[in-house]
Amino acid sequence: MDSTSKKKNSAGAYSKTQVFTASKEALLLMLYDAAIRFIRKAILATTEKNSSEKSLYIGKTMNIVTELQATLNHQAEAQIAGQLEGLYGFVQDRLLKAARDNEVSSLEEALSIFTTLRNAWDEAIQSLKPKPTVEPK
Repeated sequence: MDSTSKKKNSAGAYSKTQVFTASKEALLLMLYDAAIRFIRKAILATTEKNSSEKSLYIGKTMNIVTELQATLNHQAEAQIAGQLEGLYGFVQDRLLKAARDNEVSSLEEALSIFTTLRNAWDEAIQSLKPKPTVEPK
């Protein structure tokens, strides 16, 4: 095994460990981060007219969107789940339009939505973390 293969295997093992030990909140952010990364790669592939790469990264993003939809809890928070369902559906529509019509603008719309959602979730997660208390002197 060459050093490049060893590095890839080590990185893959590290990523798996991160996923298996992460909190639900961290997993959610990881999914958004991956989707954002894949959409950016799809944008690049589209501008370079590389249809196989574009299809690969749009497909990976679609898989993440499907996973995010499957994890929505409509019973606990019906209103939020319904709104997210609508946004995820819109992102899927944009991804399909980009795949069909080679439209960077559709990918940019999906990227904007996912970036906004990722930042909002990160902010919400941070706000729920206990604040360190400062003891009086």
